[in-house]
Amino acid sequence: MISPFLKVGRGSVPEGIETLCFSSIEDVRVPAVGTHQLRVHSDGVPFEFLLCAREAAQYLLVFGQSALSNRSAVPLPAYHRWTWFDDFPEASCLALNDPTLYNHETMLGGWFQGTQSRFYMDDGVSLVRKIAEQLGIPASRIFFYGSSAGGFSSLMMAGLLEGATAIAEIPQTDMRKYHVKSALQALLTHCYAGMSLDEVSSLYADRLSVLDLYMRLGRIPNIVYLQNSADTIHLRNHMVPFIEGLECFLAKGKSRVLIEMYSGRTDKGDGHVAAPRGLVGRVIRDAFKSFGGR
Repeated sequence: MISPFLKVGRGSVPEGIETLCFSSIEDVRVPAVGTHQLRVHSDGVPFEFLLCAREAAQYLLVFGQSALSNRSAVPLPAYHRWTWFDDFPEASCLALNDPTLYNHETMLGGWFQGTQSRFYMDDGVSLVRKIAEQLGIPASRIFFYGSSAGGFSSLMMAGLLEGATAIAEIPQTDMRKYHVKSALQALLTHCYAGMSLDEVSSLYADRLSVLDLYMRLGRIPNIVYLQNSADTIHLRNHMVPFIEGLECFLAKGKSRVLIEMYSGRTDKGDGHVAAPRGLVGRVIRDAFKSFGGR
């Protein structure tokens, strides 16, 4: 079976980084330059970010969080691909920790689902918007990138933040079709009080499905979609139905969707494998050029 968890390197905050704490989204104040951890306790929920702010940065690049492979090996907060920040000197960079993982110590992925009464995806977008405004970066120059679960949150957050762009790599696009039943059950148990998938879907379809969110919003962001051709489960269950579902939006000609395929397997033959760092870097820089001038 294809592994749901990506090996993205050590994710915890680097040593020696100052932590700036705030009691609400409205109180957030970020420095114009430097690398800091931000911790915002918004109504009791800790939203944590690793920010590398650069003077005169043209873009804000937001890194989503993939599912963890081992909670004991990578303590929270976990910031995936923060070591990539220096690859993009033209951008301020922001790595996200998903506070959904605090719902239960056994959860490996949260997909920013939050709780039944509070969708953390909305809070995350509000915080990204607040940070971008203080850095002087418009929504049209905000890019969300992530793999797998991070790809899901990137597609969702870019949809919620009008004008932003999503760069999604082997993402889940519909959690109802996610083949890792243990991870899906953990969401139902620890985010939705043990409701059945049918019950959650009937009430919160636009939290579980990117297409359902886009239908509610009536728009889609510009999207760069990276898909591993060897990841046949995600190709079949997530990419194909997602692209088919975009037809009504693409017919309006207001947004663009670019697709890039690559191929990679683990030593064990698993196909749910992230793209090489160099390839992703080139794709992100191409996206800056294609969509960042609006």
